[in-house]
Amino acid sequence: RDGLLWHTPRRTVDTPVGTLPIPTSNNALPFLLSVEVSNIYRETDKTRKVHTVILAPDLATADSISHHLQSKGKLAS
Repeated sequence: RDGLLWHTPRRTVDTPVGTLPIPTSNNALPFLLSVEVSNIYRETDKTRKVHTVILAPDLATADSISHHLQSKGKLAS
């Protein structure tokens, strides 16, 4: 497995809004799990690119999205 899901230490805490504060830090910065998917295709001899941002509320959902997308195409850039 590549990316954030592999590198994220499991000492973080999921919250309902998707923030992951580190419990030992007083100044923890919240962040939202996100990924940008680039869809590239050709239409009428022109290359088209559509970028989609996917937000996940927690690591379990992000992992599920990642597994689903792996079955659809290449994830590595």
